[in-house]
Parts: sequence; C-alpha cells; structure tokens
Amino acid sequence: KLFLPHSDIRTNVFSSSLADESSTTIDIDNGSGGNSDATSIFSVGDKVYLGNGCTLGVLSNITATQLTFESGISISVPDNVRMYKENPLPKVFASDVSTNKIIMEFVFISR
Repeated sequence: KLFLPHSDIRTNVFSSSLADESSTTIDIDNGSGGNSDATSIFSVGDKVYLGNGCTLGVLSNITATQLTFESGISISVPDNVRMYKENPLPKVFASDVSTNKIIMEFVFISR
C-alpha cells in the first residue's frame, strides 16, 4: 500500500531557505507564483508538520514570508519543503510507540 497525505491538510507553503534545528523562524514561499497565503492557512497556536510526520513546533507569528515558532524548531528544514496543517501520516505511523511497530522475520531455506 502507498500512503498519501490528505490533500486538505497539505498546503502550498514551502520553506524558501535552510532553517537549522532550534531556529525560531522559517522563511517561506507561498506556493508556485505566490498562489497561497500562509496568513490565511495557519493561525497563531497551530502546530506545523512536515511530510514525514515530524512536528516543527507551535506558531507564535505568521507573515507572508515567515513562520515564527514559540520555541526552536525540532529538526533542520531544507529549502523547498512543504508545510502541513496536520500530521499527514496515517495514525498507525504517527508515532514511534512500540505498539505501532511490526516485526518481520525471514527464514531462508536452501533448495
């Protein structure tokens, strides 16, 4: 199965430059040709996610060119990475809890 994120939580807001871990701001592009506005998509207090399910942090300010977080972001964000309004991964993959893990065992038998 191929898991694709819901389109209603995927935004056209992309990082426009590298943001290091612990940075409190991320420079953004509002989609191809500026066809999306971060100030109408996100609100102060919203969590921002990446496509891999990582939470960047909680927003404290939003402008057309920058997202500002209450505390430093959790991971480095390279240029041109899409931002999400919610965790895009299915619930079973949304955390690293041991009950969400699958153990596979392979047995090789010679012929």
